Parts: sequence; C-alpha cells; structure tokens
Amino acid sequence: MNTQNYPDLDLLVASHGHLCPGLAMGYRAARYALKMVDRGPGLTVYTSSGGCPMHAIEMLTGCSRGSGTVITTDGEGWAFYDSQSDEGFRITLKKELAGTDGDRDRHTELLLTLPDNALFNMEAFSPPGGSNGSRA
Repeated sequence: MNTQNYPDLDLLVASHGHLCPGLAMGYRAARYALKMVDRGPGLTVYTSSGGCPMHAIEMLTGCSRGSGTVITTDGEGWAFYDSQSDEGFRITLKKELAGTDGDRDRHTELLLTLPDNALFNMEAFSPPGGSNGSRA
C-alpha cells in the first residue's frame, strides 16, 4: 500500500516496523482526535490497551506512559482529554469494523480510507476522579 498520501504514516511505519491494521487504527484515531484537541501539555490519552494502535497514538499526540500522559483505564477505544479546555471525548471503532476477514492488507486499507464518521463512534468523556485531568 502506498503510504505517501497519509501525513506522517511513513514515519510511523518506519518506527513500528510494519504497516498493520492496529497501526492504521491508531493512526486514524489520533488524526481524528487532533482535529478536535490541541497537541499540547494539557492532552492526556486514556486507554485500556497498548499495542500497535497506541504506538501510533503516542507518536502522533506526543503523549506517553513515561510522561504520565497515557493512562490505563477501563473502557473501549481511546479517550482524549484536554485539561486546559476541560473537554474530552472517547473514540471507539465501529463494531462492524473490529474484525477482519483474514485479509490484513485489505483491512488496513479500509481502516485508512473510510471517512472518520464511518470508522469511529465518538462520545463525551470525563477523566476518572473528576475533571481536573490529574495524572496517575
């Protein structure tokens, strides 16, 4: 798949080692989130998992577990919270897109090309323990 039409995807693939559905999913989730929140010191990502999607999200948002800006919580998908604006939202992959038919390349391409609203559900999010965005 040609990754040149996707800003920063070549850098992600080089760092991650390969292009896979998980990396594509995290890439799209982070790009979608960054349309709504600023990449800055107030941004925190809440996730229930790691792996390939989080590799892309960490690289694109600048958040990391080491800096305390990626926090493991319960819940599906990825929540993005901006403590400076006190705004947050959770992005989840639409259920019908969660599985694969066994063709990883086709699934990856689908994840990269669908419009945001066809790929993700979004709902409001408040961080656990209040709205101050305190980090564990």
